[in-house]
Amino acid sequence: MYPLILFIIAILASTLHLLLSKKKTTFRRIVEIALLYIIPLTIGVGALIAFVGHVFFGPMVAAQIGWPAHNPFQFEVGIGNLAMSVAGFFCIWQRRGFWMATTLFSGVFLLGAAYGHLVQIAGGDTSPLNTGIFLYVGDVGIPLIYLGLTLIYCIQNRFFMCKCDSKKSRS
Repeated sequence: MYPLILFIIAILASTLHLLLSKKKTTFRRIVEIALLYIIPLTIGVGALIAFVGHVFFGPMVAAQIGWPAHNPFQFEVGIGNLAMSVAGFFCIWQRRGFWMATTLFSGVFLLGAAYGHLVQIAGGDTSPLNTGIFLYVGDVGIPLIYLGLTLIYCIQNRFFMCKCDSKKSRS
């Protein structure tokens, strides 16, 4: 449930930011402000919650995913979430390519987790953290939204353009 709550808070905060801002509201600005809140909240805070769960409450989280308790791999997943969280928080101060790298890292990780959960469901594991809102919203919906917004942001800001000087003569 927390992925949806964090996403709603991010949307409300970005909307409030735009309403209180004296700058002109353009589509480009809407995308940027949305990412400014979505990335730190859904990736930064969301992955921090996942880290705490996997590392400090491992047996409880394992049971809710359908994993065996005291699984050593769970610590590694937790540390991956910690790395994702740190990157998400850094996006408060760093934009441009850092936003793209962070959303790609998180998006690939979560979409891969979604695939793993679908495989587990097909095998009969319908544990609470494998299904429902965590799967469809947290592991699929929200990552697709921030990946899409990041793509729009990068296109708008021409991050995919070559910065090389094509007029220079080649040696």
